[in-house]
Amino acid sequence: MSAPQLGLIQAVVAEEHAGAILNHVLGHEEMCRRTFKVTVQYNRGNPNSTPSIFTAHVRACYREGHFQPLIPFIENAVAFYAGPPSPSPPFPHTYPSTSYQWYHILDVRTNNLSLIVPLGMYAAYLSRSTGYATGVLDRIEPRPYWVVPSETGGMGVPIAPRVTAPLRYGESAFTHADGSARSTVYVRFQWPGYEPFERQLRVLSNASDSGMFQRVVTHVKNAVRAFISTHADAETSSPRWAVGNTHGRISENDVILLAIVEVSRGTIMPILKVRDGFVFPGAATRASSIAHGTFSRPATPSRAATPTPLAAPTGRSINPFRAGTPFRMGAPHRAGTPTPARTTRSTVSSLSFLQSIDTMFLRRPLVDVGFV
Repeated sequence: MSAPQLGLIQAVVAEEHAGAILNHVLGHEEMCRRTFKVTVQYNRGNPNSTPSIFTAHVRACYREGHFQPLIPFIENAVAFYAGPPSPSPPFPHTYPSTSYQWYHILDVRTNNLSLIVPLGMYAAYLSRSTGYATGVLDRIEPRPYWVVPSETGGMGVPIAPRVTAPLRYGESAFTHADGSARSTVYVRFQWPGYEPFERQLRVLSNASDSGMFQRVVTHVKNAVRAFISTHADAETSSPRWAVGNTHGRISENDVILLAIVEVSRGTIMPILKVRDGFVFPGAATRASSIAHGTFSRPATPSRAATPTPLAAPTGRSINPFRAGTPFRMGAPHRAGTPTPARTTRSTVSSLSFLQSIDTMFLRRPLVDVGFV
């Protein structure tokens, strides 16, 4: 992908991901890269089409008719079209809307980004050429893996419990983007005020959860706990994000794992939140926009680059191939909650459809369909 290609969708991504978690942690440029990759890889977007057609295609993927899609399992989701109504998901880690369409969840909005830990992202391509960066991104899964409990709902799981509650897509195979099996993976991140941290996780094992997403989530929780334990009460250059067990420091009981993001073919990073009600010491401080070796923090977007408004809705049901919940962190960024138009499949009620989807998530092992 070239800079001009990414420039086509910058305004759209800025509009749709305003106040969203991954846009905050990874930065606007990275979200543009990932959205571009999802559009081309999953939604048949043609980057060689005219700029207006490609941009319209991306805009349409964020909409269901006139409105932002409503995802019952993930409130405030930044949803991106994945497929038409079906009892089974078209890809792993997609979720149904209230109108039965399937969606990738590219991001999740919140009105309290101050609770999101601004981890430095491992960037294998930080000091390399644009072509090398493109090659790295072409080999990874651009979509985040959201951690959504099956039984209790809500977004994320606390890292303190050694046992992880069953997850939606917990039994889905955690593979490379091309569908090949992983034997190990590194979790790498840089917590504000500390040196970079890494730990190798074994994906395949003799255990019953071998190769599953559920296993990876459990081991990522273990890694974050290990980081906190190792640095408990140590000196830090960022007192606001100090970890430890004394008053005012962030302990393992204060941290929630929201998602996992792949940042290179062999590396993932957690997306973390400090629990509601945690009292930070002193005044809030912003994460710096400087690079830390092979770790980077998102720079503050230029105020001069004001995104253009989204095009007026067409009134048609979304078809990007032609056109182009209990999450408690914040309220949706819209004045009201419109009721999406019902699908023409009148023989299936929304209640029975969602019940069938919920039953599938809870009781039936998912068949790994791989990634395109």
